[in-house]
Amino acid sequence: MAEHHQKYWSRPGGRVLIFMQVIAIDIYPFQPETVPENLYLQVDDLNNRFTFQAHNFDLVHSRLMSGAIHVNRWAGYLRDMLRVLRPGGWCQLVELHHNAQSDNGSLTEAHALRQWSTRYNESLNGLKDVRVAPRLPEMMRAAGFVDIEHRMIPLHTCGWSSGQDYDIGTANRENVQQFLGSIAIYPFAERLEMPIQDVQLLVAQARVEAGDPLLKVIIASR
Repeated sequence: MAEHHQKYWSRPGGRVLIFMQVIAIDIYPFQPETVPENLYLQVDDLNNRFTFQAHNFDLVHSRLMSGAIHVNRWAGYLRDMLRVLRPGGWCQLVELHHNAQSDNGSLTEAHALRQWSTRYNESLNGLKDVRVAPRLPEMMRAAGFVDIEHRMIPLHTCGWSSGQDYDIGTANRENVQQFLGSIAIYPFAERLEMPIQDVQLLVAQARVEAGDPLLKVIIASR
């Protein structure tokens, strides 16, 4: 398993899959105080070739790596995942397309959230491939994967809908509020050379808009 920014999602997974060995990989060096007995946490740089032996896993799950994997690493990254899978194993990738949109069309280019999206893509241009998600099916086929299924899921940034979508949006609100700052501060300040006060102001305004039910903001998850 591989994930950028946050690995604690693996903990409930480890509790459910009590008969399996779960290995979680991240760049985050600090470990939680308690983990399930079948969960093993490792720190590694996935821009390097995997060190696992071939045919080692039944499932490889990769999530939110577009801001971490180098632009020229994706083909090798996918080949590595295929190599470490056992015959008949499964690979699952989940990526966000950081292009905030509005379900009712009320979000415009003048909004801070749209400016955040534009600047995030600009800040990583040539370094990371933050628009990789729609191309992953073809890239997986090129790497040798078969029986590929691809879905786009509109992910609500707060609870603005009804039913299950409302519950998902409400639960996702905290995630969105956090990543609007955590993944943007460094590239905005270093790559775009924005003054830190301007970065903080843009992030604060984007957070307000992402949490506004009237704007009905969605981010595509693939």
